Amino acid sequence: MSEMCNLSQGLKEEGKEEGRIEEQKNTILRLLKDGKGADIMAAATGWTIEHVQSFLKSQNLQPAQ
Repeated sequence: MSEMCNLSQGLKEEGKEEGRIEEQKNTILRLLKDGKGADIMAAATGWTIEHVQSFLKSQNLQPAQ
């Protein structure tokens, strides 16, 4: 029974992390729409500029210059 509780807790934590990542991605997309640069996106999400740029590239998008 304890193993099942641990598994359930692990899945719950994994879901929370996925939710945080989705929110960060949405923040980046909203800031992109507002014409903000990768530095602002990084500051707003806690991601590195390189991570932001990699995400945008994966979406075939470019940050404002």
